[in-house]
Amino acid sequence: SSIYLARPLTESLLERVKADIFSEFVHRTAEKPLKTDVLFNLTPLYKENSDKTEVIKQLKTSYSFPLIIDKKPMGIINIASHKQGIFSERDIGLVNTIIDHICGSVERLRHIVVQEKSTMERMVESMMEGVIMLDLKNEIIVLNPSARRILNFKPADEIHWKILQDKLKILNIDRALLECQSAG
Repeated sequence: SSIYLARPLTESLLERVKADIFSEFVHRTAEKPLKTDVLFNLTPLYKENSDKTEVIKQLKTSYSFPLIIDKKPMGIINIASHKQGIFSERDIGLVNTIIDHICGSVERLRHIVVQEKSTMERMVESMMEGVIMLDLKNEIIVLNPSARRILNFKPADEIHWKILQDKLKILNIDRALLECQSAG
């Protein structure tokens, strides 16, 4: 979770805000994460070390808005102020509408990504050429059926980098893979 601070808070108030956001998330979403699973990143939006910046000791207004994406709670947005009644019903309605639009957009984008990934996977699966794709940590992202056949792996074989590397050495094509990796 990220907390953006327009003004500095006392340490005790900051801890209370974190606890309130956590309990509000649990209450609104029925999720039961451990407090140790939640990391709060603090980002001050004020000039630090300014003598004129008032340190807030108490919040008088606070609203929480859950972020629900694909019917799954993903987080919570909390807006708060040290002033009483600072947010009108119209303000709260606008924030709610914006959050609904954000969640809907993320859902649509997720579905598009899943469809595109599925389309790419079908294309790669049907290729006659062997395709091997690794990430930067040498974890196998793609090893299509043709590559499995060429490398004499069975469809049920569990393959990880060390096994693949050993097989490529035996077939004397490990250097080609290293050249591809260094080419970026």
